Amino acid sequence: MKKKTKPLLFEKPLFIEGINVFYLVSLVVLLALITFYSGIKNAYTNFDDTIIVFGNPLVTQFSFYNFNKVFTTFTNGMYHPITTIFLAMEYSVFAESAKGFHAVSLGLHICNSVLVFWLIYLIKPIKTVAFIAALLFALHPMHAESVYWISERKGLLCALFLLSGLISYIFYLRSRKNKNYLFSLLFFLLAVLSKPSGIVFPALIILLDFYFLRKINIINKIPFIIVSLIVVIVSIYAANSVEGINSFADYTLLDRLVLVMYAPFLYVFKAIVPYALSAKYFFPDKSEGLLPLVNMAGAVLFMLLLVVLFKFRKKSKELNFGILFFLISVSVYLPLISIGDSIISERHSYIPYLGLFFIASYFFNIAISKFRNQKHVFWLLLIIILVSMGVASNQRSKTWANSVSLWADVVKTNPGSALAYVNLGDSYTELEKYDIAETNYTKAISLDSLYAPAYMNRGYVRLKTEAFVPALQDMNKAVSLNPGFSKVFYNRSCLFIETSQWQNAIDDCNKAIQLNPAFGLSYYNRAVAYYNINRFKEALTDIDKSIALQSESALLLLNKGKIQIALADTLSAQIAFSKAEELSPDNADYSFQIGMAYFKSKHFIASDKYFSKTIDISPSFTKAFFYRAMSRESLSMNDEALADYNLCIRGDSTFAPAFYGKGLLLIKTGNNEDVCKSFKVALKLGFEAARSMTEKYCK
Repeated sequence: MKKKTKPLLFEKPLFIEGINVFYLVSLVVLLALITFYSGIKNAYTNFDDTIIVFGNPLVTQFSFYNFNKVFTTFTNGMYHPITTIFLAMEYSVFAESAKGFHAVSLGLHICNSVLVFWLIYLIKPIKTVAFIAALLFALHPMHAESVYWISERKGLLCALFLLSGLISYIFYLRSRKNKNYLFSLLFFLLAVLSKPSGIVFPALIILLDFYFLRKINIINKIPFIIVSLIVVIVSIYAANSVEGINSFADYTLLDRLVLVMYAPFLYVFKAIVPYALSAKYFFPDKSEGLLPLVNMAGAVLFMLLLVVLFKFRKKSKELNFGILFFLISVSVYLPLISIGDSIISERHSYIPYLGLFFIASYFFNIAISKFRNQKHVFWLLLIIILVSMGVASNQRSKTWANSVSLWADVVKTNPGSALAYVNLGDSYTELEKYDIAETNYTKAISLDSLYAPAYMNRGYVRLKTEAFVPALQDMNKAVSLNPGFSKVFYNRSCLFIETSQWQNAIDDCNKAIQLNPAFGLSYYNRAVAYYNINRFKEALTDIDKSIALQSESALLLLNKGKIQIALADTLSAQIAFSKAEELSPDNADYSFQIGMAYFKSKHFIASDKYFSKTIDISPSFTKAFFYRAMSRESLSMNDEALADYNLCIRGDSTFAPAFYGKGLLLIKTGNNEDVCKSFKVALKLGFEAARSMTEKYCK
């Protein structure tokens, strides 16, 4: 008689195992959609969205002609050309509408959740394990940032390609077909060109080798390793292209080691207890030369956890796989070097948590298999956890609704952070609520009196409210605190331009360019200053340099055209103006400025055309009526000019030059009836040039 063998764990099908995969995946998709759908209505934020997307010429002006720039340009200290191309394609469809971008983010997250199910099912062909891991991935609140933040498109795309590459590599291990190997290599390339953190891919496929084969084939990893090394070098160059934050300046080597151990502890803790989430987890302040106790305790606990796991390494290859997957994936985000101001970021948990979710789902399946009588308790507990996660993730959409709500939340979770108040102030500055912005900058200064950006940005809002003296005081303070930061000199040059201190503006732009030769805005400001002191050739050189660094924009082309008009290069100016109009076709201010450029150079037919266009776009643009009147008067179109003076006066009865100009035209046409009245009103409004005319014609 044969001895009855005991069935292995998981061999008896549980109720999930009997459900078709299609229905399980559909449920994952549905729950992810319900959880994150509310975020589609959110606006974009000032947390890099304007730099990476809506203010990035590579995105907003993408074309076949600048395609090569996508692969040769760094964006905000990062190199992610595939992400830029995707964003450009989205922008061509959605333009400035954030809803479309948010919808794409949600769609990518859902796709990634499906790929997680597929990957886990290939690693451990148990539906329960794959289903729970996919649900945890789809609903976890730490992943909300990746979904709600438009600029994290790079992370979603990297995950899409990285997961696809891992799946392809598993198929290669099973079939040994070269096409699967090539697919894995292709997806890897797309991953690292979407976000450099994809460089962990070679280590992850080595882990898959060990998991499935118990041996490692290093030869077929060589192409992956070479690409990773190239990406590392390029990323270092990209990071050095911007002026970063030296967050490690006050930390000893021992402090840094503690923080490197504390960071993964915090990731693990947030995976289990996703509470008090924030867009920022700032580096801790030291007290009496020591890090806070929580950082040291967390580092010790993580080291103890690693020791315990090492002792149990032979008990479960699944446990080993999950831990190593987490550690490998999170390693590129650990604060080994000084980049940024955060010890961890929620978006950086997106791929690493897959290792932890695999462990959780695997041992959950063991529990419900071993304790079948209590399985309903386990399922109830899991449902409660998943519902809680879904609700928390959904609520995070309110935090990411706009810039103000985002940074108000960061202030709430980090009340002692000067940077948080500065970013909140920036949010109000964008809304032109300068009084609230100034209050936040002042609060930042009270928290850290040596924080240069707080003075710099408070100086800017004071400039906007024409409080020039205190604005200059703030900007001088910012320069003294951080004389190695180009932006403080650039901002002060803006004040000098506003107050017509042209040489001071040039000096500050020179300093900014010396510190950062790739700072395109500094060349623009210097061009404006040169233009206003009639150094037109230097101005043209600088505006061309600014265009080369930032790509063509309507503002840059507009000013280039104005400079070319001053250089009597009318044909080139017309080309620049035409391009500016194409990029911003219904901008009344730009049309007016083009008209002024032609007017100052006495091209009155052209100025009449552009002032008319300004009026068509904005019928209440009273200055356009005034200058069109003067243009038409110069073209001997006196009746039309008089009509424009009257329209200007009707639109703004306090605009003295219109009354004075009307008086002069009436004299020219011999209609002296209203001459005295026009000059009197002009004088009453403070136009001193009208005094002599009043004395002459009002006898």
